[in-house]
Amino acid sequence: MENRHKSRLISLVVLFVFICLLYSARLINVQIAGQDYYTFVSDDTYTRTVTIQAQRGEVYDCNGKPLIKNDYSYSIVLDRGTLPRNNVDQNDTLLRLYDRILSSESEYTLSKITFPATGMYPDYTLDENFFLVTENKARFSRLISSLGIEDIGTIVGGSELPYALSYFENTLSKYEIGRDLYALSLVEERAVTLDDIIGKLAYRYGIVDGDGELLYEPDTADFLLRLRYDMESRDFSAQNPYTVATDADISLISYLKEGSQRGYDIRVEAKRIYCEPGVASHILGMTGKIREGDVEHYTSLGYRLDAIVGVSGVELAFEEELHGMDGQMTITEDEYGNIIGREITKEPKAGNDIYLTIDVELQRAAEQALKDNVEYIHAQAEKNDGDADGEDANAGAIAAVDVKTGRVKALATYPTYDLTTYREDLPLLNQDVNTPLLNRALNGKYPPGSTFKPAVAAAALTEGIIDENTIIETKGIYTYYAESGFTPRCWLYVSSHRSHGKINLSKAIEVSCNYFFYELGRRLTIETMNRYCRSFGLGEPTGIELPESEGVLAGPDYRTQHGLGGWNPGDTLVAAIGQSDNLFTPLQLSVYMSALINDGERYRAHILDSVREYGTGRIIREAETETMSSIELDSHDVTVILNAMQRVVETGTQATLFDKLPIKVGGKTGTAQVGSGSSNAVFVGFAPFDDPEIVVTSVIEHGSSGAWAAMSVRDVFLEYFDIELPAEPEEP
Repeated sequence: MENRHKSRLISLVVLFVFICLLYSARLINVQIAGQDYYTFVSDDTYTRTVTIQAQRGEVYDCNGKPLIKNDYSYSIVLDRGTLPRNNVDQNDTLLRLYDRILSSESEYTLSKITFPATGMYPDYTLDENFFLVTENKARFSRLISSLGIEDIGTIVGGSELPYALSYFENTLSKYEIGRDLYALSLVEERAVTLDDIIGKLAYRYGIVDGDGELLYEPDTADFLLRLRYDMESRDFSAQNPYTVATDADISLISYLKEGSQRGYDIRVEAKRIYCEPGVASHILGMTGKIREGDVEHYTSLGYRLDAIVGVSGVELAFEEELHGMDGQMTITEDEYGNIIGREITKEPKAGNDIYLTIDVELQRAAEQALKDNVEYIHAQAEKNDGDADGEDANAGAIAAVDVKTGRVKALATYPTYDLTTYREDLPLLNQDVNTPLLNRALNGKYPPGSTFKPAVAAAALTEGIIDENTIIETKGIYTYYAESGFTPRCWLYVSSHRSHGKINLSKAIEVSCNYFFYELGRRLTIETMNRYCRSFGLGEPTGIELPESEGVLAGPDYRTQHGLGGWNPGDTLVAAIGQSDNLFTPLQLSVYMSALINDGERYRAHILDSVREYGTGRIIREAETETMSSIELDSHDVTVILNAMQRVVETGTQATLFDKLPIKVGGKTGTAQVGSGSSNAVFVGFAPFDDPEIVVTSVIEHGSSGAWAAMSVRDVFLEYFDIELPAEPEEP
């Protein structure tokens, strides 16, 4: 028995010694002999670079009031670097990630997945609304091209794709043309069904195997197919992450990290906040992803494909100032894809802040004034009987400009929209017959009517055609071209069969006599008249940084360029009273009147006040007053014209709108005939009369009478000069 115990003890000792030797050997191997192995493991890493988004500059008005600010939020994006490459693992990772997000009770917004069909796998029906979006159509075309499907043609309908899609098969055929034989590839054309494409995509994404057997439950297969299609169509890559969710809260991020979930990353992204909802929407514009046609431009500037850029308004006009410079972070991962290090290798540089010439309070007043003006005209129309009395007034625009600098103080359009709810409202905005998305102040083109007459007067005085004392006997019907059958009539003759009699220029402007300006137009000729008008900026770019229409200056050049026939002598008469082909934007009319007031010096209209360093307000550069054109006018002649325009305001039908203002105002009405319905109402006003600071133009579409458009100009003056009057306007 004793020998047996000794034997066991010896065995245990031997075993213990063996284990000790084994561990000692392992320790020696690790520390000495195994050094090369662990150096290899530590070297078996790789690095990748990710972009750190720069803060976008913010936008302020001329008084430093914020118009667009940044609000930062967390976005969950797919990380190409840690997302498995093979379909099985990638699909599994995607399912686990989405399952974890959806199972949380946190705050977030799941990104919408776009897909060209409705239904559930494998029974799909094409979603025709999907193809109404140009971007969707372009992405779809690019993706199916990679499947070997080409040639998007015309819509064919039915259960097939809404495009004639064909794919090419390499079948050799011979065609005999005369004596020559050509070996050509036969194109076997047939309409490709939706099932064809679904089958190819399902195989590509590992949803079915090579025999077409489904590898997932139908609902899971449907989700994966939609998600993977959207990822691919949006060019998901290391340089172009795919956004899973936005506005994620900290609890969701913590929840994901607790689950050791891979394949995603967290991005801090800036969301644009509009500080004055509904105000200056047409001016400010929006940001968004780079559009299909702009990819080459932005990538050449070093933008990443998923960069947020300005797509309209100020956001687009000053994109390069606002955007800033993105930084870079280098991420180190081990052989298993685990992140073991992060280092910022290039600090991001915030974009610059933009200060505008716009006064947001004046802008707000201008937008409200337009709305009130249209409603006022409607109210007046209800009191009147007959047609074309303003009951169809539906839209308008205002442009306010600093006379001495060209600084744009307000650009209002009615109807307008709210940038904060733009995406939700877009379907209704697109259907609205009043086209609220049109920036009428810059792109609305309107006949100027009699507001054009001061330009003709300035040309006639400067050319010596007349002087301030010249008397013309007006007879109601202008008969100079009677032999050719053209006898235009003054508005007074049309309404009462009377004429203005013998009058001079001042009286002609005051009563807006068409006959008098027919005669001036004939004596000047269209070439001379247009030389002055171009210098005033009519039919010319104003120079503003936002997209604008150049308008139309009537004349033989325009007719010839657009194939509209020849120019007749009688056309000059009609052009001289602001009709014919003349079409100008409200901003052009304000710039023209400013140039007239400045004795022929026209300044570039601009909306940029200054560019400043983000967050500090340090001025980097300021906009300067710039002369666009100049034509020398005699100061006395200009005074004659402006004095006549003061009498227009004091004695015309709009006099009661301005008679209680503590400052004197000058202005000119215009009632411009349009194709159908009531005439347009146009009014251009400036104040204070003795030393003009601001010119305001108002156009009310189908407003019936130019005097009625003066109401909104009056309201802008009230805000600009901080004047308080009774809320209810007097009826002109």
